[in-house]
Amino acid sequence: MKNLNSSQLEIYLDQLKSKCFSRYNIGGYSEVKEYVDTSLLKSSFEALVRENPIFKTQIKIIDGKPYQDMDGEVPNFEVYDLSSNKYALEKANSLIQSILSEPISLHGGALARTGVIRLSSECIWYFGIAHHIICDGWGFANWLRRIFEWYAALRAGAKQPSVPALHQFDETLQEQRAWLEGEKYQLAGSYWCEKLNELPGLNFPEATHNEPRKSGFRRTPIDGDCFERLSRLAKLYNLSVQHFVIAALYAYFLRVGGGNTNVFGLPSHNRRGVKQKNLIGTLLGYTPLVITGGESDSLLDIAQQASATSRRGFRHQRFPLSHLHDLLGLHQKGLDKLFDIQFNYQPIDFDLSDLNLKSQTYYYTGGYVATPLVVTICDYGKQQPVFLQLDYQLDVFSHLGAELFESRFFHILKQIVENPQQSISQLKVITEQDSLHIARSAGPQVEPPAFHPLAQLNAVIDCTPQANAIFDSRWWSYAEIGQKIDLLSVRLQQMGVKEGDRIAICTKRNHGLIVAMASIWLCGAAFVPLDSSWPDARLNMMLEDSKVSLVLVEDATFTRFEGYVCPRLNISNMQNSVENTHWDLALVPDQIAYILFTSGSTGRPKGVEVGMTAFANFLNAMACNPGISASDRMLALTTVAFDISLLELWLPLVTGASVVIAAENVQKNPELLSDTLQTHDITHMQATPSGWRLLLSTQWRGKQGLTGFVGGEALEPQLGAKLQKCCERVFNLYGPTETTIWSSVYELGSEVNSAKRVSIGCPINNTKFHILDEQGRQLPPGVTGELHISGAGLAKGYFDAPDKTAEKFASRAMLKGERTYATGDLARLLDNGQYEILGRIDNQVKLNGFRIELDDIRNQIQVMPEIVDAVVGVTEQKGLQTALVAWYKVCEALTPNDIRQRLRQTLPAYMIPQIYMSVDDFPMTANGKKDLKRLPQPSGEDFLITQSRLPEGDLELIISKTICDVTGLTHIGAEDNYFDVGLSSMSLVTIAQRLNQALADHVEQEVDTTTVFSYPSVAQLAEFLAGKTTPKADAEQNIRKRQSGKNRLNKMLKKRKNLNA
Repeated sequence: MKNLNSSQLEIYLDQLKSKCFSRYNIGGYSEVKEYVDTSLLKSSFEALVRENPIFKTQIKIIDGKPYQDMDGEVPNFEVYDLSSNKYALEKANSLIQSILSEPISLHGGALARTGVIRLSSECIWYFGIAHHIICDGWGFANWLRRIFEWYAALRAGAKQPSVPALHQFDETLQEQRAWLEGEKYQLAGSYWCEKLNELPGLNFPEATHNEPRKSGFRRTPIDGDCFERLSRLAKLYNLSVQHFVIAALYAYFLRVGGGNTNVFGLPSHNRRGVKQKNLIGTLLGYTPLVITGGESDSLLDIAQQASATSRRGFRHQRFPLSHLHDLLGLHQKGLDKLFDIQFNYQPIDFDLSDLNLKSQTYYYTGGYVATPLVVTICDYGKQQPVFLQLDYQLDVFSHLGAELFESRFFHILKQIVENPQQSISQLKVITEQDSLHIARSAGPQVEPPAFHPLAQLNAVIDCTPQANAIFDSRWWSYAEIGQKIDLLSVRLQQMGVKEGDRIAICTKRNHGLIVAMASIWLCGAAFVPLDSSWPDARLNMMLEDSKVSLVLVEDATFTRFEGYVCPRLNISNMQNSVENTHWDLALVPDQIAYILFTSGSTGRPKGVEVGMTAFANFLNAMACNPGISASDRMLALTTVAFDISLLELWLPLVTGASVVIAAENVQKNPELLSDTLQTHDITHMQATPSGWRLLLSTQWRGKQGLTGFVGGEALEPQLGAKLQKCCERVFNLYGPTETTIWSSVYELGSEVNSAKRVSIGCPINNTKFHILDEQGRQLPPGVTGELHISGAGLAKGYFDAPDKTAEKFASRAMLKGERTYATGDLARLLDNGQYEILGRIDNQVKLNGFRIELDDIRNQIQVMPEIVDAVVGVTEQKGLQTALVAWYKVCEALTPNDIRQRLRQTLPAYMIPQIYMSVDDFPMTANGKKDLKRLPQPSGEDFLITQSRLPEGDLELIISKTICDVTGLTHIGAEDNYFDVGLSSMSLVTIAQRLNQALADHVEQEVDTTTVFSYPSVAQLAEFLAGKTTPKADAEQNIRKRQSGKNRLNKMLKKRKNLNA
């Protein structure tokens, strides 16, 4: 009975908690294209087993600790004869995949499979597959060579091969144990602590799981000329090929948004001397390789750094990775891994030509990988080409995504060969295949609109004058609306309104609002919409900044602007006195349609100037997709201060449909809203996700024939799925005010039920999306960057603010001079040509459909004399609505209610924080900036440990005390998951051993590592030991929660540290 070495122990513990049973299958097959005597090959394997008892290994648990017994079951030698099968090759491929992916259990039976698949009399596949706990990749190569050495010897009539027997695996165990207890172990730990003192960010932060995931697989030959030139180049600079390949990897991820420092995981064979290098067994470890640089560095610089750093690192490669995780305190830092990219250069000689065998070897893993990406250079000898192999997690990379990455990687390798001294900034990352994919994702390029929206409205009036156009308190026909527009436009012209003027509108939401907009357009002017519910200070600021020459009001809002110097016109109860005229308006390229104010980072809102051609293009695009017909009715629900209201008001009117303007009390009353949908037979409704949630909160079951538009903030898949059950069709719409309301459209399908995020779809007509990096360079498909938008929908800019306009709107030289708007949204282009939003890059958020600059609110708080400093953010608490939070430091007493009341005088209601937290001081980062991550969080379900009851009863108390003694925790809740409170896999081995001693007088059931993994809380383990729970068959099936509480764990540890300070 032998101990497991450190590599085996890590594999054993990882297998226990992983539900991926074939995760640690390792092996492959050799294709031999000549006659092979199957019975002789079987005898060769039997001889191999006699000299390598590692093949007979079984895992035994003694006193809670795993051991290996090398006197177990001998694997069967399997034979499959497909030589008479018409589809032998297809059958063989299917069979080998089945063999390679079939789980090998650690709990009984042989840990290896081997045998022959015969395709013809002159072709066999010899396969070998083993659990990684008894064999690594290097060991597999030795396995193949040794069995064919035995075959060649037996075929020649010899009793054994001419080369000596392989080194025995168990001989390495004592030597490794001595190393772990010696000075070199301590020195290696010190080296890695210093090297990894500051951990860089990961390349795939969205891959937050720590369990192996189902993987895809690609293996493609590397161009022979390219690899040969790369080899010569490496020799010229006294480097190896792998150093240039690492340089290519580093350069690629730096260019696509990674940090200047990257950590790659390099498998290390941990074999010293000829004996160990010829060993069959598992000694594999992982060595972190830290590369630091910048875009000014050359590819040669990075390759040389990789060479020097890896040489130093390999001196300490024997330090186990799990020990390093514990030493660096990854769990306490809320991290679960050091690296998320593995690179493996496999110069494994599978060449059997010296044994007079023509063969090619294909090496496979078990279809699961623990990191999102594993890049392997397969250099398997002269009889086969060098391959690039990619193993990739399918929830991070799609098959197309992996294919595109592969083409970019080859593209970079060719550039290295051409000029290794070029800087990383000069690399061309995008391939021709990428460019085609990006080009196909653009919106339909159609003829720009030829008619003014009012000309389209006029055509509807001429065709269907008595049709219902608008409903507020009653129905208004198209003819009546036309007459009112004529009347008001004449009155405006009499007051001197002319082309280029800006006219504010502050009315209630009724038909008069639409009449005012159209009348202003007839004069060639632009309107500035004002929400009458906003505070005077905010409205006055907008009037001043837009320099309006007139304010249109009605009876209810007439007194709002008595102190403002600009004249007012009350448009209530104006009597018809003119006949309908024909509005034959042409689109003027420079005409402004409206100026709409959005939140501004300086505390003053910004006025976005939207041109009439942009608005006309938007209406035409929406009429096509999602579409609307003359028989439809659109509900106008949104405040005029939110630009999406213009879709509700104008899309129906230019297409001959009808607008139903919801009464003020309907907007916030979901019961009334539900009644309105039915009463007025609404066919189209638009709302933010928050608005739809409000409606669903009434148990609304939907309406037949309803088309739902969702936009203004991120749509969660769960909400999308609910809406699909209530609406005939559901569209997710995306777009900033600066690109005219909506810029993309996506109709939800059945895929939303399993989606992580809801796509924003494809750009609308005459619109293009560009994913750019910080230097304004196009990023490849699938890579996250800032979304820039170009095309017919771009606004003119910010009114009277050329500096702000230049900051956000720019002509991009790398896009052939196209003018784009920088949205500040992080996005990526998907395989299907659609786009996906992943978040914000600045301090701007969308809440309840409104875009809010958090600094706008902060500035209003900071002007209060009692406030020393303030920060505003967003908190998301489980089960609660997303809320604005204000953290503030005062020099005089000030209550949250005082702050709220003052903010109401300057800010609209949607910008008033719901939560206020006073702090004595703001935590700071090392470079003197506020550390927002360390701000105190609002009360709620913050720390899992505070939600769990205290242990009670003898068993629970003994278990919890044992855990605390081993880990140093002050206490652990009865229902806290071990991994949620920071216990490592290695610590559970010690806990299992200690529990056997502590519980010896209390229970008969032995506690082993599998049991601890299977019942991952004090309460669950105590219940099992008390005989109240039936044993679980496979521990692998029952471990689920290692990752779920890492964020709360991080907060808990910080809080505990503060308490102990």
